[in-house]
Amino acid sequence: MLRAAIRARPDHAWSHEALSSALEAKGDRDGAIAAIREAIALNPDEPAYRTQLAALLKSQSESPPPTPPESSPK
Repeated sequence: MLRAAIRARPDHAWSHEALSSALEAKGDRDGAIAAIREAIALNPDEPAYRTQLAALLKSQSESPPPTPPESSPK
């Protein structure tokens, strides 16, 4: 639904912000960061978007590195 709204109005920053929030909730931090960066590009005067980006980047840097898969014995 949000992606359809973005296709219909790609210049609407709020849709990108909403998509960012939805992607973050689903655990897609990279997608959330990309979406909020687009919102900032469309409306650079909205401080809430920069705050959201800062929080995403902070949580990204605080995440533990991915655990490598266990190798099976040969």
